[in-house]
Amino acid sequence: MQTTRWTVGALARVVGVSPDSIRHYERIGILPPAERSPSGYRVWDPHAIEYLKWIASAKRAGFTLSELAKIFQMYRSGIAPCQNVRELLAQKQMDIDAQLRDLSVLRHKLKKVLVRWNARLRHAAAGEFVPLLEDLGELPTLNTRKMRRLLNKRRDTMVNILVHFYAQPQKANEFETIHRRLVALMRDQPGCIEIKAHRGVNNPLEYAVYGTWESKEAWTRAHQSAQFKRLFKSLPIVEHTLSRTSFFEPIYTTTAQDGQGRAVKA
Repeated sequence: MQTTRWTVGALARVVGVSPDSIRHYERIGILPPAERSPSGYRVWDPHAIEYLKWIASAKRAGFTLSELAKIFQMYRSGIAPCQNVRELLAQKQMDIDAQLRDLSVLRHKLKKVLVRWNARLRHAAAGEFVPLLEDLGELPTLNTRKMRRLLNKRRDTMVNILVHFYAQPQKANEFETIHRRLVALMRDQPGCIEIKAHRGVNNPLEYAVYGTWESKEAWTRAHQSAQFKRLFKSLPIVEHTLSRTSFFEPIYTTTAQDGQGRAVKA
């Protein structure tokens, strides 16, 4: 049975966006690179586009297209993005809470100004010029824009690293033993947010390691230690690569400790 293929136009009609939006989704990574039909048209299979149904609701929740692109790229690589999605939504809730607090202060100040204005206008003669706008100088300046800018700057400096390893035949157990030690070492490095390891479903010798770091500098610094170099050199691998798509099942996850030394997630 021939699998249905979606062209740009057909996909745009189903999702409810313009064809240009579909092309943009492909450029930024929300959609995987399209295949080409015999006549040269871009086409996608149903599995490749099933998550497009989430875009509209995710945007309403405050997710950006850039954030969705990273989420969908993880999804296509077989890496569960659930924890990352949850953390993004929690941050958006914090942003909204901060905005509501600032708006509540502003609302209270505006009510006080309106009370004064009402009193002045009641006692003013018809056609009299009454100074009002001068009072607006005492209103607080909302800092939500600055706060969002700082938060976005922090998120922009974060880096997500995806590395694939191929263990030597008959040495998968040895690889996992050494790699667990390596992951534990990296987890404790300054700037490490999370490290996830996945084993290939179809190829048990293939591993994917996904890491989130506060900055590229933190990632680079962590990989310069003598202990890391020694452990990495002892890994029984055939090769490793930074880009290859496959399907994986999670086998272990480590998360940085909190400020009191307690593990956030084992």
